[in-house]
Amino acid sequence: MDGLVTEHGTPAAERQGSRLRSPAARSLPPDDELVTRLRAGDEAAFASLVDAWSSGMVRLARSFVSTEESAAEVVQDAWLAVVAGLTGYEGRSSLRTWVYRILVNIAKRRWRQENRGIPWSSLSIGEDDGPTVDPGRFRGAGEPYAGHWREFPARGRHRNRNCWPLRSGHRSPPHSPDCPPCNEL
Repeated sequence: MDGLVTEHGTPAAERQGSRLRSPAARSLPPDDELVTRLRAGDEAAFASLVDAWSSGMVRLARSFVSTEESAAEVVQDAWLAVVAGLTGYEGRSSLRTWVYRILVNIAKRRWRQENRGIPWSSLSIGEDDGPTVDPGRFRGAGEPYAGHWREFPARGRHRNRNCWPLRSGHRSPPHSPDCPPCNEL
């Protein structure tokens, strides 16, 4: 498409890109001028940049994080990082690419923080908050090896294939009267 000119007298590639951007984004000055104004502290230039790019940034951030609020926070953190790192912008890529790369890095970091896991305590299913294993199966405080098993649990002693320890689709809960081998443990 290089060199092609539309009936409006503008290069076709430029017209193609202008349809993809908002009116605010189309009114932005070239990157070198914009960077110079931003480094000089021009608040109007920064405000126009935020207005032009923030909605797209929120959409991209939302693809990484779990809520709209988190996405808005990611965008806010990205803008703060842009302001802080503007002196380090070297112009090796477009300003938009540089800003969006910062956004993606922050969004990925937030995603990792959100998905680190949930505490086991929040997975409590039943009302019984007692110990999972009978405390009598462990050595007492006055005994040698306190806290260790008195006797290791037996393996392979179950004859009932529907028993909970052997299958996740069990019919009888562990240590139920329906499973005599469990009662032998």
